[in-house]
Amino acid sequence: MVLVIHIRYTNILPWMGVRVWPWTSATNFGKLSSWYGPRPWYTYWIAVRPAYDYSIRKDKPYAEDNKWTEIIEYQGVRIVVEQAGEIAVWDVTKFLLVMTTSLGLLAAANLATDVLALYVFARKNEYKQEKFAESKDFNDHP
Repeated sequence: MVLVIHIRYTNILPWMGVRVWPWTSATNFGKLSSWYGPRPWYTYWIAVRPAYDYSIRKDKPYAEDNKWTEIIEYQGVRIVVEQAGEIAVWDVTKFLLVMTTSLGLLAAANLATDVLALYVFARKNEYKQEKFAESKDFNDHP
């Protein structure tokens, strides 16, 4: 038989929120910590699989005259460990990528809203007056 030990690890919760911060990576309440976020938890389960081909058969001459043969068959238990999982950590590169992408999308949404309001909608003149409010000219010298 084959004994399979499955190990699954994760530290990802349904909503991580502010549990993964860059400043919790070096120290955690004065103690040196290598964890970047919540500690992981593990799930273990064991499964048994049949193994019909996990045996070794050897034969060797038994007597000096080679009239008899001794057949030795080795059978055992094969132990397989399978592990998988994911760990959420703080990554400055991913943070910068997400921030610059979101700022670019925000600028595109702002541009699309302005174009629609100032050039497409029926009340575009009113929107233009509200967007570009004129003030008095402060460059006039008495």
